[in-house]
Amino acid sequence: MAGQPSEAGLAAGVSFGVLLREHRVRGLLSQEQLAEGSGLSTRTIRGYEAGRVRCPRGESVRLLADALRLAGSERTWFERAALDPLPAGQSKAQPVRSAAGVATPYQLPPDVADFVGRAEVVGRLRQLLGPRPGAEGGGAAAVTVAAVAGRAGVGKSALAVHVAHQLVAEFPDGQLYASLRGTHPHPLNSREVLAWLLRALGVDGSALPPGVDQRAALYRSRLAGRRILVVLDDAGSEEQVRSLLPGSPTCAVLVTSRARLAGLEGARLVDLELLESAQALDLLRRIVGAERLAAEPSAAAQLARMCGYLPLALRVAGARLAARPHWRLAQLVERLADERQRLDQLTYRDLAVRASLALSYQALEPTARTLFGRLGLLEAPDVATWVAAALLDRPAEQAEEMADRLVDARLLEAAGRDVSGQVRYRMHDLVRVYARECAQAADPPGEQRAALARALGGWLHLAERADARLGSPLLEPVYGPAARWPVSPAAAEGLLANTLAWLEAERPALVAAVIQAASLGMASLAWELTSALTQFLAAHMHIDDWRRCTSEALAAARRAHDPRGEGAVLLSVGTLHAVCGRPGQAGGCWEAALAIFERLADDTSRAMCLAGLALCPSGHVTFQRRRQQAQDALALLAQGCGSPRARTCVLYCLGLLHHNHGRLDLARPCFEEALALHRRLGSRRGQARLLYQLGAVLIKQGRDDQAVGALRQALVIFRQLGDRVNGTPAELYLGTALVHLGRYRQARPLLEPHLHSSFPVVRGLALRGLGELDHAQGRHDHARQALCEALRLFRELGIPAEQKATLRALKALDDNASRTPGRPGLSATSTETPVPTA
Repeated sequence: MAGQPSEAGLAAGVSFGVLLREHRVRGLLSQEQLAEGSGLSTRTIRGYEAGRVRCPRGESVRLLADALRLAGSERTWFERAALDPLPAGQSKAQPVRSAAGVATPYQLPPDVADFVGRAEVVGRLRQLLGPRPGAEGGGAAAVTVAAVAGRAGVGKSALAVHVAHQLVAEFPDGQLYASLRGTHPHPLNSREVLAWLLRALGVDGSALPPGVDQRAALYRSRLAGRRILVVLDDAGSEEQVRSLLPGSPTCAVLVTSRARLAGLEGARLVDLELLESAQALDLLRRIVGAERLAAEPSAAAQLARMCGYLPLALRVAGARLAARPHWRLAQLVERLADERQRLDQLTYRDLAVRASLALSYQALEPTARTLFGRLGLLEAPDVATWVAAALLDRPAEQAEEMADRLVDARLLEAAGRDVSGQVRYRMHDLVRVYARECAQAADPPGEQRAALARALGGWLHLAERADARLGSPLLEPVYGPAARWPVSPAAAEGLLANTLAWLEAERPALVAAVIQAASLGMASLAWELTSALTQFLAAHMHIDDWRRCTSEALAAARRAHDPRGEGAVLLSVGTLHAVCGRPGQAGGCWEAALAIFERLADDTSRAMCLAGLALCPSGHVTFQRRRQQAQDALALLAQGCGSPRARTCVLYCLGLLHHNHGRLDLARPCFEEALALHRRLGSRRGQARLLYQLGAVLIKQGRDDQAVGALRQALVIFRQLGDRVNGTPAELYLGTALVHLGRYRQARPLLEPHLHSSFPVVRGLALRGLGELDHAQGRHDHARQALCEALRLFRELGIPAEQKATLRALKALDDNASRTPGRPGLSATSTETPVPTA
């Protein structure tokens, strides 16, 4: 092949000078340029190439190899040529011969001195490749082939060489080794490699047959009946390997490749994964020294994480530190923290993470390269197939084909399937950094932004439909003009068939999409996604994710001077405060949002703000104002501006307002009308919420039997949907009703788990229920302490109806104490609040 070291150099052997010249010519270097790059003189290089220097100095050979950028087997052959000068009249690389005159090749590179971990896979390979009983007598019919696959830099070659050295005693007739250069732009062909292997088996260069099939036949004849291990490193494809397989079952083959060689008949496939964190630290320790790692354990752990537990990256980092004993580990960590320079820092002489990845990238077709770069631009930790389709703006089938090619090249990892059955893909951290470099170099900025907008628009398209399927938000979300990327109807239906399961599985990607949209200045995408996610994040108590989304989206809307977006996020933030038991802050957000929507003349959003305000604490005077606001909200929706779902939101809030103020006869019709609407809308979650609220009303009306039925129906649905916001208080009300009915054993498990909740209203309900239970079972001191603490919480929350119910329980306790001689009473109106011991 033009520009490559000749076949003669691989097969018959060449002198160091000839090999040096061939590598220099291949690199398009003059003798003067090589001299400048290596630091040697031009005269010295001329002397080497002319054969005037028989034994070059080791340091000079190393400098030349560095300047020529030789690595792997090429470097090994180069260095060996310098160490083994040609005696007069003898060819290079003359194979060693046994006493019987049969060539016994020992071609393995040196074992890796600091090899760590991999005990399980090493044991598996030794078991697979070791001689099998009956193989020599013809009992086994096939050669054992083990094919190790893994991403760039994961340590496949080191593993293969390590295992091969451990099997030397099992293969006394020799070990063959060849690097196939499968990931290089110009991989070796089978004809070249067979020449190299046959020469090692004692075939003279002049006796080599010309064709591949003839050489393969001679190669198999030479191996017949012999116990030889063949190591084929860096294979590019099954085709490159097939003609190199022995025919005798006494031999075994160990192949490494980046792609899984699933088409290699009979091969046992072994996937090599990243190192575990402890193994990564062990590798650093062996390279850098135990004392330096022990002095900075935190920095060492962070360095291993930044290297992504990738052996090549760890070796580069370790080599840099070993070469600079004055550096602290924290210095290198600080340099790696800048993602834009990370791959620059992970380079040391002939070791480079970027160069290793580039070999896989350069072998891709253009469309796959484009997808690779764009996937790297996304912040989502993993993505489904439809995201690849959005990034390329192509049908899903074509996008999936390109993604699978990236998986074959080990630039992308198939991370299983999501709840809809779609394959999910993810990138290693260092691969993502390289992908972004490729995108910046090859993809025009406008096309990058358009691709990202399509992907983010696809998430919005799906999230909006998922929210509609959930069916029962506290407040109807606000949407705007952001462009949606329509995921195909069939794919969307499959994804959302189990809506909550999809939202839960997709949550990290959805949150990342909000944050990335905000950072890119795509404000509308950020705040509309936040609106679409509010109901889900609230129901499942993903408070930290909710807070991050609202914070980023609100800032983006304000930077973009987008009042509708600001109002939409304030509506969500108000709900967040309300769920977290901060009603004053919730009211402030809803008031601010109301002012915005009044300026925008958006009646539906105004109605939602007014409905939210009905949930805020209120005394007798403000109650009337809150009630009027909720009724005004109903009037706005009655004008035809709102959906039935929006009406259920207002009825629910108005019912809560009446309920919280003890106006049970007014609360119940609101809840019943909203329940009927939800049944017509087919919203199971909405029905459960209203059944739970009706159960709470029935308890306060003394109708505990009916309450138990409604609450149990609600809990079945809440538990199926994973709705903790409503499911938890529904459990507490059910426990309270069971206490009233004397079913104490059933009640306690529903009440006790929530005694130390971080949500005051939940803690208050649990304390009151347990106080009533302790009272019923004669533990009056515990009962009093729990009820007084519950009363304090409900007073702070400003919920008159719950205060009244708690005062009633305290009065019953006092009445009982007054009938029990020697037991002190405590007035229900006392300001004393003992600390509960429960």
